[in-house]
Amino acid sequence: GSLRYWFMSRLRYMTWILPSFIAFSTNQSFSSFRFVSGFKSRIPHSRTNISVPRINSSKMAQSSCAAGSDLASVADFVRSVKGDVIATLSSDEAKPSALPNLIIGNEAGDADSILSAIGLAYVKALQASTDGHDRNKLFVPVVSIPAENLKVQRPETTFLLSDCAGMENVKADVNDLIAIDQHDLLPKQATLTLTDHNFFRGKAGFDWVVTEIVDHHSDEGKHSDTCPSSKRNIAFEDSKALVASTTTLVAEEFYATAGTDKIPPSLAILLLGTMLIDSINMSPKAGKGTPRDAAMIQKIMDDTDWAQLNLPDEI
Repeated sequence: GSLRYWFMSRLRYMTWILPSFIAFSTNQSFSSFRFVSGFKSRIPHSRTNISVPRINSSKMAQSSCAAGSDLASVADFVRSVKGDVIATLSSDEAKPSALPNLIIGNEAGDADSILSAIGLAYVKALQASTDGHDRNKLFVPVVSIPAENLKVQRPETTFLLSDCAGMENVKADVNDLIAIDQHDLLPKQATLTLTDHNFFRGKAGFDWVVTEIVDHHSDEGKHSDTCPSSKRNIAFEDSKALVASTTTLVAEEFYATAGTDKIPPSLAILLLGTMLIDSINMSPKAGKGTPRDAAMIQKIMDDTDWAQLNLPDEI
């Protein structure tokens, strides 16, 4: 299929994503033909440049779930969130009830850590806009490694963000995202949601409190005073992870809370790509993929309007 060929010819830095579509379709009883057939006629010859006004991230859905209309793209969402953060930091000190919630992965800053944080921030903002709770709260994904490291050390992550999800400037300039070393963009006070780890060692000069954890590693038992068991979604039991990737948990959260099965393609490709990287193509030999990973991969493959993705002809 043309999409399979497109990925294979351009993934210079990644060894998992395209073989993943092939291997997963072989290992799991469904035909990848449904996913890749017809893409040649639907893939545009060039990517459409993104030029949009700022959206209000706290109202990103605006009943779109009920109406079935399109949700904001990930690129629009992170751009809007950063604008909101800058506006908040330039105003009077935020009240405690309005503290932003920072979503941050582990210090290694691999694809799962960075993309699960971005994905979960999107899902939490969508949930807030649809159920009315925390409607005005800011959910801010934070890249857990310095900005320069993201550009030069994480090609698989920047590929997914830039060449697949439409964040075109990530490779040259991370200015749509906020990185852990960009101190002037980090609120002094905030609540924290940890993804892909469950112990935050703190950051000098910042008063951040862990209130939620989404992870698939052994629970170190930290932050129990501020993050009770009801807020600890840790997929680890009997000395083994129950999912290969934190993005699987983010996908589960989307389907449980978004009020729609229509997952935005830009979010879908970030979650799907990371699941396949972490599960090593759902290879039985690797033994990393689990039934929960398989279920979310299948659901995303089935529920996403892949024709909406603007994939480039060249990289």
